Amino acid sequence: MCYNQTLRRATPLSHGAVVSCFGVGRSRKVLTAPRAFPPHSSHASLDLGEALEPEQALYGTALPNFGASSATGASSDEANDSGCCSVLHPGSLSCMFTDVRSTNGQLVLSATATVHDTRHPDHVGKATGLPELEELAWLALKMEAENQISQLEAQCKLPRGGMGRHEHIIHILTRGDVVAAERRSNSFGHTAAVVTLVDPQTKQWCQAFFKPSMKGDGDGWHRVKIEAAAYRLNLLLGMDYVPPAVFRTAQRDADWCSKVCGHDVEDGGVFVYWCPDSKDLKSIEPGDWGVRQDVLLSDTRILDVLIQNSDRHAGHFLLAPHWSRGNYREQSGHDGRPSIRWHGEQLPVLIDQAAGFRSDAFVSLEHENAFGTGPCLVVSARTYMRLRFLTRKDICNALDSYISSAEIDALMHRRDQVLDYFDTLVAKKGYSAVVIEDNSVVSPAQR
Repeated sequence: MCYNQTLRRATPLSHGAVVSCFGVGRSRKVLTAPRAFPPHSSHASLDLGEALEPEQALYGTALPNFGASSATGASSDEANDSGCCSVLHPGSLSCMFTDVRSTNGQLVLSATATVHDTRHPDHVGKATGLPELEELAWLALKMEAENQISQLEAQCKLPRGGMGRHEHIIHILTRGDVVAAERRSNSFGHTAAVVTLVDPQTKQWCQAFFKPSMKGDGDGWHRVKIEAAAYRLNLLLGMDYVPPAVFRTAQRDADWCSKVCGHDVEDGGVFVYWCPDSKDLKSIEPGDWGVRQDVLLSDTRILDVLIQNSDRHAGHFLLAPHWSRGNYREQSGHDGRPSIRWHGEQLPVLIDQAAGFRSDAFVSLEHENAFGTGPCLVVSARTYMRLRFLTRKDICNALDSYISSAEIDALMHRRDQVLDYFDTLVAKKGYSAVVIEDNSVVSPAQR
């Protein structure tokens, strides 16, 4: 019993986002010959995968000798070196073979799933027919595609390689003890604090801006958990504008917070990485921002549409030493002894996301931005691609501690609307007029 169905997709390589995503540090084993498949198997092929290393024993069973040869004379055992098999359902063995080819400006991904009926020959075909074997083959393809996409997405996020710094900061924000705090307040009477946190084990430290939660979230304008949600979403989109943020429950910080903030904090608060020596971005020439103005404003508007943050004014754009782009340098400490300190590049920072997800907010890509440059008419190739890959599962894994299931559904709906908006612009104006491949700064004459 054999079923054969093939779908093929060729992806142009002229778009830099595709090249950068699929070309980062991954070795590919290219299959050079078609495969022969034994009787009593279902065979389906879909262009979505990469070659995998063999797994010689799954569920305690060694890979079978298929007893077939490829068109080039290679034995079936050699063919198995580029695939892996698993038991998706008792009485069957599902094997995956994948291939990646690049030629003449096109990238072709193909995956083949073969399902073997491993029951006794007397039972073959009696209880499991062609539709069931075909369904198992498509299930194997689906699982393989999801696995490969997940691995590639992990590589594409934070392409600048700054994840180590993020993990370091998040660790201190999560586990650090508050050893110093200075009260701050704004014109609305909201109290906050600039704090110093020290990891009790490593003694490493960082500063953070602490925003305590408020009863009723200030009618939605001070929902501090959204600071952490916006940070995580910005990473999912391959951005790195929102400072690292962690929400902590009240119990751990009750004592110092009641003294510094002047009131008890019932529901905890958020610790946002403190960017020292910051300046208002609007006071800086765009050529000194470290990123293209149109890319920054487009990315910011996309983020604000997704979280429906209607409070993005010019004061929420800063230029400050970055938390993950920079390097460590040795310098003299207060006691004269050398110490290693982080020195971040001067880059744009987005602050105050706590007004996000208000039920009565409406933020559109067609609205004017805080810098008066007009509606959003361009998109970064990186952001465009990350939006395409963003799934509800990604959002749930990252944000379900901060927003409701209904809010996740609404976010995904807005994601679809953003993609439709830019897809329509590309269809009308052309790819090169809408999608920006290079995010680096350009001179005023080029803008």
